[in-house]
Amino acid sequence: MTTFKHYLMRFAAFFILILFPAVGRGQSSVDSTHAPVMDFIGGKSFDFGRIPTGPETRHSFEFRNSGRSPLILRLAQTSGGGGMATWSKEPVMPGKKGSITYIYLPQTPGRFWKTITVFSNAGPEVSLQVTGTVVPRTENADSATQTAPLRQ
Repeated sequence: MTTFKHYLMRFAAFFILILFPAVGRGQSSVDSTHAPVMDFIGGKSFDFGRIPTGPETRHSFEFRNSGRSPLILRLAQTSGGGGMATWSKEPVMPGKKGSITYIYLPQTPGRFWKTITVFSNAGPEVSLQVTGTVVPRTENADSATQTAPLRQ
């Protein structure tokens, strides 16, 4: 009888030490299914093409919260100078849309590449990219606003 109790206590200790933590990990994965999800409509990158120096240029990255809880954007941080980001300040409810707008002031002619890093309660930060080429305003206005022709 003592041997039976000994094995029973070992089994109980095994069950408590090994199986309970596994159950706890399973519950945390269930909680993540209720988290907000930021799905971008139209992608996470945008090419302005050729833009003239001077007036500000903007692009809005639109997203949908396809998760099951409100999405809260904490910060949209831009790289380098010449640009800034604005974003939806109110929580974006499940199934609803929000946006992050990048505003660029093209001052110096040449190619540019900027990153907008978005911090939210949806998990790890998300990186958005904008690129383009700034041309001097003295160029023909028609050629400054068109992108380069496609190669065939």
